[in-house]
Amino acid sequence: MNGDKHIKDDVNASSPSARRRILDIEKMNDGIAKVKYDAGMSKVLHLEAGSIDRLIGKYTGISDKEKIAELFNFEKRLWKKMKH
Repeated sequence: MNGDKHIKDDVNASSPSARRRILDIEKMNDGIAKVKYDAGMSKVLHLEAGSIDRLIGKYTGISDKEKIAELFNFEKRLWKKMKH
């Protein structure tokens, strides 16, 4: 993340080619921090089992705060539950 004080000490993060991987953090008026991360997605997302736990959590819609997607780990697979 941009502003991380450890970037300068990290060989991989401080290299010129890493600049496109360092993400900006935008502070919203409601106190929420917003990070834009563009990603290309295929119909099937192949993950290693150890990566699933890094993605679990609740995600709120930008335009509709009532729309919440919850990602959870079930039998070493990533599942999504939508709440409207």
